[in-house]
Amino acid sequence: MAVSLIPATVRASDKPQKFIAGYAPFTTGTIESYWQVCDECSALGFRYVETSNTRLQIVQAYSGRISEFKEEMEKRKLSLAGLGMTGSFTGKAAQAATRDEHLLVARFVQAAGGNYISTMTEPQPSEVDEYAKFANELGRLLREETGVRLGFHPHAGSARSQVYRGMLDQTDPENFGFILDTGWMRAGGEDPLAALNTYRSRVITLHLKDFDPNAEVGREGRRGRGRPVALGRGVIDFHAIVNRLKETEFDGQVLGELGLEGAEEMRDYMVDKLGLRL
Repeated sequence: MAVSLIPATVRASDKPQKFIAGYAPFTTGTIESYWQVCDECSALGFRYVETSNTRLQIVQAYSGRISEFKEEMEKRKLSLAGLGMTGSFTGKAAQAATRDEHLLVARFVQAAGGNYISTMTEPQPSEVDEYAKFANELGRLLREETGVRLGFHPHAGSARSQVYRGMLDQTDPENFGFILDTGWMRAGGEDPLAALNTYRSRVITLHLKDFDPNAEVGREGRRGRGRPVALGRGVIDFHAIVNRLKETEFDGQVLGELGLEGAEEMRDYMVDKLGLRL
């Protein structure tokens, strides 16, 4: 009997891919740069994208012109998966403004064919209770009025402090989900596969980003180590992550994420190494 020498984490799952595979490109913060990166994504074969509305204000730019936005996306054979946002989740006045803005964006996402908002505002540990209560209420409101889901996107700080666990443990899974970014989780000292296993039922979207803890990086004139790198150049086992998503029949979004200068390499890794269907 032949014995496979390929580690179990590398062997591909026999189950089909039910999730959408796409890309979350960076922009320079202008509407023109968004359409430029969309052109490149389309040329590379991607069909689903996510971007930051806080950075671009794309919802506000196309207010009352959703049909024009959809036409531009259709020209490029692209669909909007979701939008990222920041906003204050603490303090009554700030919460009211955040609620109004998220409703505006959720209606746009729904009309554009997307299904989630990724919130990237990270609370301090002392703010978790208030933040989670409001996030739960806001997520319920968005879901009931638009069908768009709200999810928490941790960065290295909230992974390191374990704040993201408090956020998820104190909210209703139906109202508040998880946007799992593999690179930021690893940067914060967390194992992204372990986080996926623990919170698999909460995951709406997963961002594929690699991380090299030994890569040199400069921050404000100081030298340090540890930064995001192209897929396959860091320490994250993406084969195990993809296998887990397939085995559990994940049907959300899996988006590659790194600067657009690495989009072709990202696409090749996702398709050729991970066997994903774009």
